[in-house]
Amino acid sequence: MTDDLSLLTLPAGWYVYSENDGVDPMKPGLYEWRIADVGSYIGKYGRIRRPTKEYGRNVIRLLNQKTYRRSNPEVYRRIHRELTNAHLEGRRIELIIIENVDAEYINSREKELIKLRGTLNGPIPTI
Repeated sequence: MTDDLSLLTLPAGWYVYSENDGVDPMKPGLYEWRIADVGSYIGKYGRIRRPTKEYGRNVIRLLNQKTYRRSNPEVYRRIHRELTNAHLEGRRIELIIIENVDAEYINSREKELIKLRGTLNGPIPTI
């Protein structure tokens, strides 16, 4: 069975993409989603497809009220919900490929950047 994601889609250019100087997106690295007036999310990737394709797929799934995963149907991560809300509200969304990091240091470097500016990492705050 295949997913029918054709109900609602994202327009080309739903986010602004950039790479910091010297970054090779074909090598593992770190990325940042920036949402205007909302915050930033820091993540890591082994393949560039993760930030450039899979987040959009999850936003489309949310827009179409589809489940996240069969094994975890209800629990979209905070960043998926924030990206969806930002798209619906017309906020500027940026994806920046920050830097390449050797595999042995990628987890610690990700944690370091999350502490510095990862305001959207973690659970949705409760009121």
